[in-house]
Amino acid sequence: MEQIPDAVFDLFNLHYLDLQYTEVKSIPKSLGKLQNLQTLDLNVTRVEKLPREVATLTKLRHLFVSCYYDFECRIFDCFSAVSVPHDICRLKGLQTLLNIKADKFLMQNIGSLTSLLVGSLKMMPGLVTLGVVASDKDELLRLDSVHPLPSLHKLYLQGRLDEDEAPTVFASFGRLRDLALGWSGLQNDPLHAFSHMSSLVNLQLYRVYKGPRLSFRAGWFPRLKNLFLADMAQVSVIDIEDGAMESLYQLRLIGCRA
Repeated sequence: MEQIPDAVFDLFNLHYLDLQYTEVKSIPKSLGKLQNLQTLDLNVTRVEKLPREVATLTKLRHLFVSCYYDFECRIFDCFSAVSVPHDICRLKGLQTLLNIKADKFLMQNIGSLTSLLVGSLKMMPGLVTLGVVASDKDELLRLDSVHPLPSLHKLYLQGRLDEDEAPTVFASFGRLRDLALGWSGLQNDPLHAFSHMSSLVNLQLYRVYKGPRLSFRAGWFPRLKNLFLADMAQVSVIDIEDGAMESLYQLRLIGCRA
């Protein structure tokens, strides 16, 4: 489906609109007619920009948006965040906001979304899921504002990481269940930096490491079930000691020489 049928916007009492995994490219201004809408899911569509009328949906609680170009996520620009109007900061009841382009104005005013957050990440001790994506492959992700977040369960970081800063940051994420890193540009084996994450269930590493060897030591990742290693062409050896990843169910290797 590439277009939303006009009749949808006559459903005044509609609470939930799910268009994910469609080919929809634009959202018309008539979205503003859905004044009872509480959830709008545009995740994994072709929508790159939302109309100003989305900011008039005062009952909106959950907004999911992302524009995908590569579903396997093996290129840096596999997806893009979506542009939203600045007036979205008026939606005081918004609880979930996924994958928006954060310009200077939004970063300064998003604190007004009191149901979503107050102030900065450091003032969000209950945050469960966080994704941070660099604007391009060369941008260095500054993670000093990302920790500590004691309740965080899912973390996705796409962009270059500081080799010295990364271990300190990861040390504060002992309760993570899902960790995905991409295009980190690390020269040293990154596994030691998060080997203490005993609750980790899913680990995905895309173009994270430029060295020749990855080592999983005995006792590391006791609950890990799914491990995905992709596009680390320099890795020729993967060491897995007895007692490492004892719960592993699925191992996927793509674009690795090992």
